[in-house]
Amino acid sequence: NVRMGRNYSTVSEPVKCFGSEGEADGQLCRPWGVCCTKTGLILVANRSNNRIDVYDKDGVFKYNFGTGGKLQGEFDRPASVCVDNLNRAVITDKDNHRIQVFSLKGEFILMFGEKGSKPGQFNYPWDVATNSRDQILVSDTRNHRIQLFSARGEFLLKYGFEGRDWKHFDSPRGVCFMPDDQIVVTDFNNHRLLVVNQELTCAQYLGKE
Repeated sequence: NVRMGRNYSTVSEPVKCFGSEGEADGQLCRPWGVCCTKTGLILVANRSNNRIDVYDKDGVFKYNFGTGGKLQGEFDRPASVCVDNLNRAVITDKDNHRIQVFSLKGEFILMFGEKGSKPGQFNYPWDVATNSRDQILVSDTRNHRIQLFSARGEFLLKYGFEGRDWKHFDSPRGVCFMPDDQIVVTDFNNHRLLVVNQELTCAQYLGKE
């Protein structure tokens, strides 16, 4: 149900504010993705600094990992980060067209994907989410689809493509799972949401421009 007529004058001041523009520890440059662990850590995809920054629940900087580059453990504009039930940080390494997985301490575990349009390949992966089975969902933005992988990075399923006369998606960006593992996707250029079933076989459309 859409909540209409919210009174924004009742919204209080922020509990915490942290970060400032820069490259030093605890500073941010065009941060995009953010997530929290069950223990209260806050992970930020510090996009233009090409790293993941980790803060405690009070916004105090703890540590970071990653640097700019194309090698294992390096990033080129990381866009999103999520934490699965295995306590792994799963990151969209957007401009390297791949997904990288780390421990919460920043130890490299695995990576998968490369630039392309075949199953398991990416064209600017944007957002990432994991479900109750630790499967990894990625919005493959410029391939106009979402892709689902196992916890080990093995391709499982995809949904959406760009056709001659219609599109399931036009540049999908945000993805998340509902408690029953259905998928919600922001269909960016079509100005709507899609709710996709967990088998990735059909979808409902919500909203319009």
